[in-house]
Amino acid sequence: MRQARADLAHVNRLTTLGELTAALAHEVIQPIAAAVTHADACLRWLDRDPPNLDEARAAVIMIAKDGMVAKEIIERSRLLFRRAAAT
Repeated sequence: MRQARADLAHVNRLTTLGELTAALAHEVIQPIAAAVTHADACLRWLDRDPPNLDEARAAVIMIAKDGMVAKEIIERSRLLFRRAAAT
């Protein structure tokens, strides 16, 4: 009976870890995908004749923001694993 409980607890932990991993991956992938999209757009605007510098600049600003969002997600995740108080 003890072994069955231990096995069940282990499976429960693995299931929870899998769900958490999937959720974190989804949260981090979103801003990274957005940054790639903005980078592609920026390159297109720079390749125009003449280059559209205002649009390219706006895209670079969005890339920086997307990077900060991904960074914040990772930082909050690290706090979760450290059992620290989240902000």
